[in-house]
Amino acid sequence: MTLKKALLRGLIGIPIGVFISQLIVLLISLGWGKGEYIAAVPSFIQFAGGELNAVGLQFLFSCIIGFAFAAASCIFEVEQWGITKQTVLHLIILCGVFFPVALFLRWVSPTFASVISYFAIWIVIYAFVWVLQFFVWRGKTRRLNQKLKNR
Repeated sequence: MTLKKALLRGLIGIPIGVFISQLIVLLISLGWGKGEYIAAVPSFIQFAGGELNAVGLQFLFSCIIGFAFAAASCIFEVEQWGITKQTVLHLIILCGVFFPVALFLRWVSPTFASVISYFAIWIVIYAFVWVLQFFVWRGKTRRLNQKLKNR
């Protein structure tokens, strides 16, 4: 992994982060908006001093999340590290970026129960995606090894 590769991958992640953020906002509006578009959490709109400020900050932080998630994926290309070290470091980086943003944007309320719920959901989703990726890459590796064996 090179720093240049991580930076380039991070830049590609910015529009992906914004897209996912807007998709989530749209889905939340469809589910809980009762026919209205909810651009940001109402308490964050009040904190930010208006809807435009809130949406602008949410956009900026969505860029940061997209960058961090994409750049952090390069950790899995450091061959000297084992999968456990790669996974733990990746998880720490993602949580270290996403959790403060989620608190700041009021996606998670700063109560003990909300924070525990957040981390429980985060770990379940991370584990699901990790296991899914593990099986995908294991299958690709087996097919590649089979091709090499058949040569």
